[in-house]
Amino acid sequence: MATILKLIPDENQTLIVAGAGWRESVVDIKKFSITENSQIAYIMGSSELVIFDDLQMESCFIPGKSLLANNIVSGMNVVIPETSNVLGFIGTYSTSRQKFNQDDVNFI
Repeated sequence: MATILKLIPDENQTLIVAGAGWRESVVDIKKFSITENSQIAYIMGSSELVIFDDLQMESCFIPGKSLLANNIVSGMNVVIPETSNVLGFIGTYSTSRQKFNQDDVNFI
């Protein structure tokens, strides 16, 4: 599964603008609030790729409800930078435990 989320700073939310593999249609419909300790807040604060091997065991952030509802286990997220801000995020996810390799990291 994959998503591209656009940051909506005025609303303190993100919007899925592209996605593949989800159970339901989420593109241009699904918004996520950016709250303290949320996965999105954690990604925004990171200057590097964020990788999680087991979402249920993650301790750096509170997993997104949508990821849990879609039985996501492993994934990677990275910020899409803009000149002075964050434009959005790219994420790729798996419903089985994955150890991402360097090719996966280079792709994202």
